[in-house]
Amino acid sequence: MKYHLQDAYGNSYKINSTMWKLILKILVSHSLLFLFLLLQIGCVSSNKKIVDADVVIYGGTLAAIASAVQVARMDKSLLLFA
Repeated sequence: MKYHLQDAYGNSYKINSTMWKLILKILVSHSLLFLFLLLQIGCVSSNKKIVDADVVIYGGTLAAIASAVQVARMDKSLLLFA
């Protein structure tokens, strides 16, 4: 299967299916890279805040809450991500 493309100057080009597959791979890989970079830029926060804590607990399970209660009883500073 052959495809004919014409550029703005009137030049005609023949592109076969193997070349189309290569062009598609390049477009997909570059669009995924662009999307990744765009997401990285969007995730940067200008409101940076430094927090100092003795213990950091990640999770909202019963064990995490029990640990947080125990840390508070030990009079330590705590950062809980639930």
